[in-house]
Amino acid sequence: MLFRSVNTGNYCKRYVGKLGIGTAFLILIFFIVVLISTVAVVVYFSVSKSVDNSSSPNSQALAKAYASVVGDLIKYHLQSLESVITDKDLVASFSAGVEARKIQEAKIKLIYPNAYRVKLLTPGVGESDMSTNPPLSEACLFLQQQAEQGRQPYVDIHGSPTLHIDLLRSVVNPQTEKQVGHVLVTLKLKTLQENLAQFVTAGYVELQQIARGKVNILISVGDKDFKKNMPTSPERVPGTKWTVQYWSNPQVIPINKDNQLLFWGSFALLAALLLLIALILYKILVGCLKKDAKTIVNLFKRSEEHTSELQSH
Repeated sequence: MLFRSVNTGNYCKRYVGKLGIGTAFLILIFFIVVLISTVAVVVYFSVSKSVDNSSSPNSQALAKAYASVVGDLIKYHLQSLESVITDKDLVASFSAGVEARKIQEAKIKLIYPNAYRVKLLTPGVGESDMSTNPPLSEACLFLQQQAEQGRQPYVDIHGSPTLHIDLLRSVVNPQTEKQVGHVLVTLKLKTLQENLAQFVTAGYVELQQIARGKVNILISVGDKDFKKNMPTSPERVPGTKWTVQYWSNPQVIPINKDNQLLFWGSFALLAALLLLIALILYKILVGCLKKDAKTIVNLFKRSEEHTSELQSH
């Protein structure tokens, strides 16, 4: 006997196994979706991280340049003030009385025509005077205290409701080398802002001062929308307590609300394309298997017929 009878039902159960083609296809779809989703998430966070760290060296150099602009302006005003305090008439006015000091205040005001205030302070830290505009606050008296302790007073920005810049330098009698008083010049903060605005052509700049652990924005120049990007490291303004931070265009286009739909839509389209390819392959595979199964069944039928014929002979 060349051939023996075969039960095709038992054959299929034995060799096809428990996992059907349809189930295998669903598992394949699941892994495709997981793979595409994983790649999308990894790319998304990688791009976001690169954007967060995209403050370029050029941006840092600009921040340093802007800090120098502010520092140079303050240095210019301080040099002007230091040239004033050596004037002999100014030195003499501190011992000549109130009217003499008022005359000197008017002369200094000509050097600073946009100043809020020019005031000569006699030695000894007095009490604050909040009735004047701007007020002679405790912050002003602290600058005087620094000077009388032999320390160089910082250039300070304070005041409420209007912020202003206070410059203070001591007047020394060249003969006795002792302090005879101090010159306090109060400048408008607007002057500093206008000067910085001439140099900021793009991005956003803030002049900041940290007080009691809080960052106070003294002035800002540029488009505030840039602040959503990564800032530069703070650059110290020489001779002050201030720092400058700069926000520029990121080096990489961020995945923001405007283009998130495009980003996720692209991955969804890719996933749909792969699923469509998998579906086509599934249809082709099922067709081929059906054809092969039909061929095998026909072969078994012929073998059984041939076997029957041999047995009949």
